[in-house]
Amino acid sequence: MTAKVQEFHPVIMSRQGEAASWGIWAAVTLAWIWLARVGSTSLFVPVFWAVLTVIALGTSLGNWMDRRTILRIADDGVFFANGLRTVSLPWEDIQRIEVLPSRWGEVVHVWGPNAHFRFRTLAEVQAIGKDFSTRVGFPGGKRIVQEMCQHSGLHVEQQTDNGRRYYARE
Repeated sequence: MTAKVQEFHPVIMSRQGEAASWGIWAAVTLAWIWLARVGSTSLFVPVFWAVLTVIALGTSLGNWMDRRTILRIADDGVFFANGLRTVSLPWEDIQRIEVLPSRWGEVVHVWGPNAHFRFRTLAEVQAIGKDFSTRVGFPGGKRIVQEMCQHSGLHVEQQTDNGRRYYARE
């Protein structure tokens, strides 16, 4: 008998933001070098450069993690990895699942005795005042939550006025 395994990946966002952040970083770096040669650099330039460096590195890290994120549902449990951490929970170890509404899809927290992971359900994000949108999160996120609840024996324990849902055992 073969085990049924379902594998899910988040929507991969465009890398244009990453390219833009590194392009701005490169332009500021060149400007800083030029200003240093001319002798008119101020304290603002290295501080601004440091902020841009953190932004560019954060954007690259986020894209790297998205490309390595996987959520796998199998007969024996759930597996989640995102490049920085790996969590494997047998169904009987899942203590609760929390679903929190957010601007960019629902945020799902899965709690075990010694481990926890979170993911977003699919959402469409629109730029303010622009005719541009992108999708983020896991397609089929609501179905993923239903499957995890079914396999682990959780039921709806409470739903709050602000849309939070908690799934737990009795």
